[in-house]
Amino acid sequence: MSRSSRRIDDPIWKSILEQTFGHFLNFFFSDAGEIFDFEKEFEYLDKEFDSLFPPKPNNKGVRYVDKLVKVFLRDGSEQFVLCHVEVQSSKGKGDLAQRMFE
Repeated sequence: MSRSSRRIDDPIWKSILEQTFGHFLNFFFSDAGEIFDFEKEFEYLDKEFDSLFPPKPNNKGVRYVDKLVKVFLRDGSEQFVLCHVEVQSSKGKGDLAQRMFE
C-alpha cells in the first residue's frame, strides 16, 4: 500500500470506527452491555492524541493513530480506549510488528 493510498484509507477507517464503535466494543467484549454505558456518547480524542506525537520538522515520522475514545462505564467512571487497526494489503517491508510496537 502506497503512502498516498494510506492517506486516503486512514480517514475511511476512522469514520468506520466512529460509526460502528458500539458494535466494535460488543465484538471484543462479550459483556460490553454490562461494562459500558451506551446511553452516553463516545468522545473521540484523536486530535489530543496526535499532539503527543507531532511530525518531525521534515514531515517524516508522521503517525496515523486510528482512534482514541473516551467511554463511560456503567459504574459512572470514564475510561479511554485506544484502537489501532492495521490492514496490511501487501507484505510491505516486513516491519509490521515493529511499527505496531512503536
